[in-house]
Amino acid sequence: MTRRRARQRRAQEVCTQEVSAEEGHGVYRLTRARRRACRIRRARAALVRRGALLLSVSGVCLMRAALAAAAAHEVMHEMTGEVQALRDARTQLADYHAAQRNLREARKGVQAAQENLAAAQAGKREAAQALADARQNLAASREALREAQQALAAARAVAAEKSQAAQSAQQAVADYAPEVEALRSDAAAAAAESARVEGAYEAAAAAAQAAMQRDREAAVAAACEAVGYEQRRLEEAQRLADEALAAMPDRMEEVESSYRGWLDALDASLDASEAALSDAEAQLDDLMSAAEDAAMEAADAQQEVAQAEAEAAQAAAEAEQQEKEEAAAEDDVREAEDWAREAAADLVSAQAWEREAAEQVAHFGEGEGVQAGFEYYSWRGRRAGHQLYLPLSYFASRRQDGHMVDFSLSAGRVASDSGYAGGHVSGFTDTVLGITLHGDHPRDSVRYHFTLNVPTGESRVYQSAVLPEGVAAMTSFGAGWEYIPAVEWLHHFTERDSLDAMLSCAWRAAYDYARESPSAAVHPGTQLAEEVSYQHIGERQQTRIGLRHSSTAMARQDTFDYDGWLQGGMEGTVPVSGETRYREGETWGLRWLSNRKIAPRDEYFHCLAFDFTNAVHGYDAGKVYEQFASVGVRHTVTPQLHWQAVASYQHVSAGSSDIERRLLTRGEEVGDDLMNGGWSRFGLLARLTWQPRPEEQLTFSLERYVRRDEASVGYHGWGMALWYSRSL
Repeated sequence: MTRRRARQRRAQEVCTQEVSAEEGHGVYRLTRARRRACRIRRARAALVRRGALLLSVSGVCLMRAALAAAAAHEVMHEMTGEVQALRDARTQLADYHAAQRNLREARKGVQAAQENLAAAQAGKREAAQALADARQNLAASREALREAQQALAAARAVAAEKSQAAQSAQQAVADYAPEVEALRSDAAAAAAESARVEGAYEAAAAAAQAAMQRDREAAVAAACEAVGYEQRRLEEAQRLADEALAAMPDRMEEVESSYRGWLDALDASLDASEAALSDAEAQLDDLMSAAEDAAMEAADAQQEVAQAEAEAAQAAAEAEQQEKEEAAAEDDVREAEDWAREAAADLVSAQAWEREAAEQVAHFGEGEGVQAGFEYYSWRGRRAGHQLYLPLSYFASRRQDGHMVDFSLSAGRVASDSGYAGGHVSGFTDTVLGITLHGDHPRDSVRYHFTLNVPTGESRVYQSAVLPEGVAAMTSFGAGWEYIPAVEWLHHFTERDSLDAMLSCAWRAAYDYARESPSAAVHPGTQLAEEVSYQHIGERQQTRIGLRHSSTAMARQDTFDYDGWLQGGMEGTVPVSGETRYREGETWGLRWLSNRKIAPRDEYFHCLAFDFTNAVHGYDAGKVYEQFASVGVRHTVTPQLHWQAVASYQHVSAGSSDIERRLLTRGEEVGDDLMNGGWSRFGLLARLTWQPRPEEQLTFSLERYVRRDEASVGYHGWGMALWYSRSL
């Protein structure tokens, strides 16, 4: 069981290593769901962040469209917005790579989850088989225990019987031993008596033999003496000795006759005692042998009992171990089932992660958001003025039939006072609708744009309400219907380098422009614009260099006696007195934007632009040159908090060619033509951006500027803006 759990852990570790090899951290099984949730949260955060970025870009684009009449170049909205667009492109590219990595990791996660599920199912089957084996082993061990217990009981019964038999045999030996001892004592006594009598007999026999020896010696001596010891009479001496010896009594016979009966009786008694003792000892030996055999059998039986007890204990331990193994196998089954359920849930989560990651890649860049703002401008010049502008915009990007479609809507409300009589304007601004269809391809992409200006603003104002360029966000407050289709071609050298070419045409409808003369209207000419730009989006540096050309057809504008209206006390209205035909000219523009990361938290950026307008017809404005330069730094305090500071300079060699501005700037009139003086503008902008949540962003901007005019006293003032962006 332990080996099986180890195999399960190794299988989990394999899954962990497969995923961790890509990520470098985390544990797949135990913290896999949390890690996946973190990935999904990161992916969602990236989507939200992109939504917020798209929102900021859209807000810039919408405000740029709304502010097209305000200034050729400005810092508060246009330049900082375009630099931010470069950063957004960098972030978008990084997020796209992150989304692709997320998809690859999701697919690997699905593969790992499938392998983990297969391992879990195999582990579940193995655990089920192990549980069946454990239960079978438990049944066998219990049967073995029962048999061992039965064998132990039988061994104990046999041991008891053998012990009883051994005790009985030992008791028989003990009971019979005194009798044997008595017989042994009798035999010993008989033997002692026999030995005593035998000793007496032997002593008597020895004495008789000695006496007989003496008698023989005496007989021989007498015979020899009788023959006179003569040699020749030896035979006679022998005969005489023999006769004397033959006549002597047999002393041994006497001793034999004296002791024979006694000795025979003693021998018989001793033999009887010894025979009885021998029989008794033989019987005792038999009893002792039987006792020894019984003791050995009892010992063997005890050994059998001990062995049976050991076997029973072993069987009990085995049964207990098998019960533990069964419990462990049941735990393994539950763990394997939990693992299988978790693996199945992990697979579902991984598949959901893969679907979400694939959907994220497929729908990358989609989103929607809103932006609301509060902008206030105050200035002093020949008069002191102020303006409150409340912009509102909406942006959405959706993929339809494989093509990305962008939709934008912007509007606003403005309250402006130029400081002159009749210089107050309050109301809505024009509403701008925009739609873009993307035909994106890896190498060449085509985008189709259409912008519609809906005249919801106040185009008919007193001429004294029209503001000089650069003092506020809205210098004019409305125009007529405008239809601006455009086609854009992008060639992607790499994913970071591209060439962009755009062609647009603006058809502009007539609109009333003067409250002094209600019927006075402007018929703007159609404007054709071409733009070519190169863009590089690096990790450290982003650059865009663009060349723009625009040309405008002839326009017509009704004129009226403005001086007469002033002399009349600015009361009532005056009729249209004539018509002016003019052409706003042909403009060439060059722009270079760059943003570079100079430190992990610091970025430097600049914008250089040069515009040249010529071929003006209808009034003598001459050639107009415009130079614009701005430099700035951006510092990241935290990932959610940034600040930036921008210094800007702008110079226009002559006044605007827009004939509406002639009255306010008081240019020198030369016949029916106008010539306005040039101006220069210096500005310093500080901006703080805070992102309290991934889907929300607050931006606060404060600008101090000075405008020096060649034909007037100029202006100096402040601009403040607070924007709130939220992705939906």
